[in-house]
Amino acid sequence: MRSGLHQLAIQYDGEDIKDSPFWVFAEAGAVDPRNVTVEGPGITSDAICGSLVSLIIRVKDTHDNAINRVIPDLKDKIFCSISPKEKVEKEQLKEVAEGQEKEATAGPEETCLFVTEGRDGSFIATYEATSAGE
Repeated sequence: MRSGLHQLAIQYDGEDIKDSPFWVFAEAGAVDPRNVTVEGPGITSDAICGSLVSLIIRVKDTHDNAINRVIPDLKDKIFCSISPKEKVEKEQLKEVAEGQEKEATAGPEETCLFVTEGRDGSFIATYEATSAGE
């Protein structure tokens, strides 16, 4: 169900009950990580070493409804890390050599400096690139 105002009609034996239909407001549900999106210059362009770069994280529920309310501790559940391409590729080669078929799990070289909560169900994550990649 989409969040927002909906009309709820209840009938008994084909006839509306007293005061039916009703107006109900459906609020967005719990965060579904599969519907969380990321956008902004921290994703779409190259970072410059020594400069702060930001990206926008938008949280949504299972039905793709934007979550526009405060959710306790949600900010603490958002974590981002940055690993150089060379480090990720090295970990992948090591796992292949060991016969493991799982996704690369290279440890982060850097993590986001801070995550701030927006007013519209979004978060802004900021990081500093400290080493040049390819």
